[in-house]
Parts: sequence; C-alpha cells; structure tokens
Amino acid sequence: MAFELVIKNGTVVCPDRVIEKACIGVNGGKIAEISEQELEGAEVIDASGLHVFPGVVDPHTHVGFANMPKEEFYHESQNAALGGTTTMMIYMLQRGSYLEQHPGNRTLGDANCMVDYLFHYSIADQKQLKEIPALVSEKGVASYKYFMTCRGAESVRLKLEAVDDGLLYNYFKTLGEAGAIPCVHCENMEIYFSLSPALKEQGRDDLAAWDEARPSWAEAESIFRAVFLAAKAGCPKIYIVHLSSKAGLKMIRMLRGMDLGIEILVETCPHYLILDTDCEAGINAKVNPPIRSREDCEALWEGVCSGEIQTIGSDHCVRGYEQKRGSIWLGLPGFIGTGNVLQLVLEYGYFRKNIPLTKIVELISENPARIFGAYPKKGAIRVGSDADFALVDMNRESVLTAKNNGSLADLCVYEGMKVHATPVRTVLRGKTVMLNGELKRIEDYGEYIPASFGE
Repeated sequence: MAFELVIKNGTVVCPDRVIEKACIGVNGGKIAEISEQELEGAEVIDASGLHVFPGVVDPHTHVGFANMPKEEFYHESQNAALGGTTTMMIYMLQRGSYLEQHPGNRTLGDANCMVDYLFHYSIADQKQLKEIPALVSEKGVASYKYFMTCRGAESVRLKLEAVDDGLLYNYFKTLGEAGAIPCVHCENMEIYFSLSPALKEQGRDDLAAWDEARPSWAEAESIFRAVFLAAKAGCPKIYIVHLSSKAGLKMIRMLRGMDLGIEILVETCPHYLILDTDCEAGINAKVNPPIRSREDCEALWEGVCSGEIQTIGSDHCVRGYEQKRGSIWLGLPGFIGTGNVLQLVLEYGYFRKNIPLTKIVELISENPARIFGAYPKKGAIRVGSDADFALVDMNRESVLTAKNNGSLADLCVYEGMKVHATPVRTVLRGKTVMLNGELKRIEDYGEYIPASFGE
C-alpha cells in the first residue's frame, strides 16, 4: 500500500515507547500506519538521524493582548511552527458576549493561524458566566480562565469588572455543571497592594522586588482558596495555570491529601523551571506570577519528575522591549515563548536532568491534549491521530534569539542561550509548515479544534 506521505528512518518518540528507525504512513492528514518495516509513499521524508516527536500542544498562549488579534494569530502561530508547536490553546480575554464574539474569533483564527488551535475564554462577569453551557455544547469551548488577581487597580488596568469570591464560587459551580474545566490564575492582589508601596519607596527595581511584592505564599494561599471553593461548589476538577513556586507545590500536595473529591491538575512554564531572580534578562523577565528563586526552580523540576505537575505551557504573550520600559513597576508583564518550549524542555529536562523523552512528550503534548479535549486527535503518534510532528536534530546546536522567530515581539528572555537540539521540520496534518527554519505558508491551513472528551 502506498501512502500520501511516509516519514522513514526516524527515532519515533511516543509517551509509552521509543521506536528506532520507524516508518509512519500518512493519508488524509492522519497517521494511517506505524511500522518498523519499509513503507512506500508519494512523498517520502527521510528522517535518518532525527527524532520524531508529536507536535507540541501548548496549553497556555495568549492572542489579543497587544490589541492586534489578526496580526497576533498570524505572527505568533509562525513562532509556534518554527519551534515544533502544532497546536496552540489560546486564552482570549474579551469584554461582552463570547457567544457573539466566537464566530469572529474563529474567522480570524481560520484565516491567519498557521497551526491548529482551540480557545479558552476568560470569565470576568456574571453575564459571561451564564453563556458557558451554550459555549460548551454549541461551540466546543470547554475551558475557562479566572483571574483571581482582577481586583482594584488590576481590574482597572485590564478594563474589566473587579471580581470577588462570590463570582469565583459561582464560576466553579457553573463549570462543574456544564462539564467544563476551570483554569485559575492564583495570586492574592490585596497582598501585592499591601507590600509593593514599601518596596517602591526603597527604590527597588529588580526581579527580586517583583517576587517580594507578589510572594510565593500568596500564590499558595490563593491555590488553597480556589481548590477549596471549587470542591465545595461540586466542581470535579481544577487546572492551576503557571505554578511558580515551591510553596504553591507544597500547598497542592497538602490539598491532594485532604480527600476533597476534586482532581487537581497543574501546569508550570519553562521560565519558572529555568529563570530565577538573578537571570540576565533582568526586568524584561517581569511576568505574573513572578520569576522566583533557584530553590523554587528546583522544587518545580521535582514536581515535574514526580508527576505532580501534569503540563508545561509557555504563557506566550506579545511583549517587546517597548512594553518593558520604565521600571519593574511600570513595564507590562509577560513575554513570548511557544516557539521555545520544545528546545527548552529538551535542554533542561532531557540533556541536563536526564528526564526520559517519553516523559517529556507526556508533559508537552499528550497531557495537554488529554486534559483539554484534543486527544487523540492531537498529542499522540498513533494510528488515527493527526499527522502532527516535530522532527528534531538532537545534535544540532542553536542559539535562542528574538531575531527571525516569527513573532511580533522583539524580545526573547532567553536571548543568547545555547541549546543542544534544533527542530528542523514541523509537519501539520501531513503538510510541512517549517523546514530548516523557513516557514512554508499554507493558506487558511490552521483549523479550530472543538473540545471532545470521547477518550
């Protein structure tokens, strides 16, 4: 049998095994066969000397924060494709009705995204909360973010209504009843409002000051409140986004031991695993929650290795040098990263900490897809799954940089960092969208993925 596409002679990495010199046959954008025997195809990619990973499924990206959604869909998905990310899970933060805005969001994504995508919508008021059952059943949007930080001056900055714990409880209750997943940003803003004035008066202007103003124990306190309220509301699971601290991880361990009847899923990000308050990026690495100590980094790696942390997402957000100007107190939080996830996790997880490649695939592909209803379409190398691959040369060194990375942002917080492995080809549903650092634009190729929990 001849296939439309065959990838041969690569080392295929699945969550449960590594297959040497495997052949993958693709028809209609789907994986049709995986064999250790030679397969024939109309198009053949010789992956000799390369590792074939499932495309990265990034559970945490943002589009629209720079107020240019069309351009951000286009450029940030380029950044994704250049780094082997084939599915972006996109947080949208909008005012008004998501039911009304969803068709427009789809139109922008379908026309401009180079990779496949799904949406998480951020909930800021009761009107949006009421739309969730219809969004789940009619639009396939099954995950919703809640900013516990959206209070006081922070709600003014985001131009949103201030939230309170009553809304938070109702959010959990509504999502639980609708079969949706709550994705919660856990920080206590009242603590920040209390601690930051003294640090400003001292003239502090560094990453350590940002960490002290939004301390790890305030993250831990918010995690406790979120999980406890979710459990009391009858919500069966909660997803903690971007865990940043040892204190937060210890709180999650304690809560898991309390038999509250709720599944606690946890995400962290490369920057919390790699960067600390002394990193070279300085205040350009301002992000919420903050970059923390080296002790926090190592504790999070322990959580990754032990399985206490289920996913690694980028928290990709378009921020350049211009948005970081002034001081740690004035610059905007966040930075790009979806195109760096694979290389960073390979460098620091595989090469430096000897984490098995099968475990890495779990963290950055399979688990995000399973949790958010994209599996087995995404996140797997198995018959019937989409033919999404990142072909990586594990012996080709790269230097991470903002130059020619596809993004609108001119800032990379890992600028100048050397890594051992380089993605050399990205394949999306059987079509090459990146080859040796060059993008292969396929018009209208990115597709929306409605959440489905059939497996």
